[in-house]
Amino acid sequence: MGQYLDEVEKAASEDNDGLNEVSTSFMRPSSTGYCHRQMFLQKLGVKEFSDYVRGILLKGSQFHAYMENQNREMDGREAEVYKELETDMGVTFGGSADVVDHENQRIVDYKTRNGGMEYIAQEPKEKDVDQIHTYMKIFGMEKATLVYVNIREFNESGKVVGVEHEIEFDPERWRAIKAKVSDVLDSIENFEAAEEFTFDKSMIPYGKCGCYYCDQESDDELDFDRVLKVNG
Repeated sequence: MGQYLDEVEKAASEDNDGLNEVSTSFMRPSSTGYCHRQMFLQKLGVKEFSDYVRGILLKGSQFHAYMENQNREMDGREAEVYKELETDMGVTFGGSADVVDHENQRIVDYKTRNGGMEYIAQEPKEKDVDQIHTYMKIFGMEKATLVYVNIREFNESGKVVGVEHEIEFDPERWRAIKAKVSDVLDSIENFEAAEEFTFDKSMIPYGKCGCYYCDQESDDELDFDRVLKVNG
């Protein structure tokens, strides 16, 4: 449930007019799958969630709470495990894995979808593969299972109907993830450290890349009144 609670807390925080302090030495796995532009916006905390997205996040958090309880009753499994990894790039990656399966030495990550299961039946989403690679690296595991669950079916029948994808750790992919994260954090560090500033669209150093999230982005989602301060 950690990943969804992180997003729900983030959504709630965006209703406040307080200062948003941005760390350039910490990154959550849930952000590592995005493109440069979307990772940049997420890290600054200037994207707002619509009521529709908030509803999806709430349903997801409820499902993760259910699966957390289910997995706690299984031998050799831990649910909702938080861990951090310090890296040689000066960045700490930290987050809560849905399930750590010690017996089979793998991470299990649940993704809820409001339908459209056919789109991920053959291949998982690249964003999710990057994210689970980050979890594998944090927990020192070479295998993972991505489970996409039809949340609509779960809400209507209580049945967990899903599609599973087995993932093996790819060192080259991890190097690419680190390079992307490093580039984005370097861009944020270009802002004057410890000085407060107000977010402006001209500050975004990356153009839209053509990914789903860039295509869906609109100015209505961006908080142009958000006051920011960069911390190391």
